[in-house]
Parts: sequence; structure tokens; C-alpha cells
Amino acid sequence: MPGMMDTVLNLGITCRSAQRLAQETGNAAFAVDTWVRFWRMFAEIVLGLEAT
Repeated sequence: MPGMMDTVLNLGITCRSAQRLAQETGNAAFAVDTWVRFWRMFAEIVLGLEAT
């Protein structure tokens, strides 16, 4: 849609907060998925890199 801004989700996630998320939820896969999704979105939207 023209003029619509893209959104980067999970912007506040850091290595430390991802570790804490894994501890609090007891689900390391969820924490890793959150971390990966953030970096994938950041690379595509902010850096303009194409997904492979």
C-alpha cells in the first residue's frame, strides 16, 4: 500500500532479554525464534536486504 510504513517487531529484544525470555517461558525455541524474527525483519526493512 503506497505511503504505508513498515514495522519492525520485537525491537527491544537483546541477547540478554532473549536469554531471560527463554528462562521465564521455559521455551528456548520460542526465545530463539523471537530473536531470529527480529534480525530478519531488521535486515529486510531497515537495511534493505532481500530474504534468501
